[in-house]
Amino acid sequence: MKKNQKKIALALVCVFLCVWSATASAAETTAQAWICPSCGAEATGNFCSICGAKRDEERETITEIPFVNGNIPLELTVDFVENLAFSKYDVKMSLDNVYIATLPHGKPYHGFLGVSSGLHVLTFQKENNEHIAGVAQFNIESGTSYHCRIQTKRNKITIDAERLGGASLNPAYISPEDYMAMCQAPDYQAIQRYPDQNKGLKIKVSGKVFQVEDGLFNSQTLQLKDKNGKYWIVTYTRTGGGARVLVNDSIIVYGECSGMKTIYSLLTNSVAYPAVAARYIILE
Repeated sequence: MKKNQKKIALALVCVFLCVWSATASAAETTAQAWICPSCGAEATGNFCSICGAKRDEERETITEIPFVNGNIPLELTVDFVENLAFSKYDVKMSLDNVYIATLPHGKPYHGFLGVSSGLHVLTFQKENNEHIAGVAQFNIESGTSYHCRIQTKRNKITIDAERLGGASLNPAYISPEDYMAMCQAPDYQAIQRYPDQNKGLKIKVSGKVFQVEDGLFNSQTLQLKDKNGKYWIVTYTRTGGGARVLVNDSIIVYGECSGMKTIYSLLTNSVAYPAVAARYIILE
């Protein structure tokens, strides 16, 4: 009888040790630290505590057949930050207004494209609602890679560009010549119709100044009539010793589109015009 009791007790101890070992092993695996590919933070468990992204082994990658629109190879990688509760929707991705793929919420994209040299526009739009969108612009001269991270919000899609050919898409310094070369003639009506979608696009506008308002810290707000008779609002901050822009000046503006800006007047009703945050202003 005693021998049987000893055998039973020994068996129970073995079962307990096996269960404890398996539990400890699982806990160790879960607690093992990893670097989140979406935000770069150190995390434990299966989800990042900062942005909510899943561990690498839990995330699937969509790889598309190469889309060819030129002979320069472009490796395109998009990390899609997953929202835990709100603003969970799929996103359509296009390059230069050509559809590439639809990204399921939280699923990254990786693919190889053939593109031409020059300026390219990468657009992300909420599926079934093109008014909610985000746009990134980049310039390509040779084979390279473009890596960005997107996150969906209630009424917009944010884009964080990490690298372009091993360097930052928005480096600390871009020469004036290179910056101006990236600025393109804008589509006035497109900005009026989809101001949020066009925010951040580098554009070039030229025309005559008909109103100037000075602000703090050498800032100016200009009202400009371009050579096509279209009206613009230009915000600009002069560097130390830089010349002020005056009424009736003919200027060329290089900068980023900032959507629509409303002007209020005591004599007339408020009116909204496409706006530009100027990086450089050239007097003609």
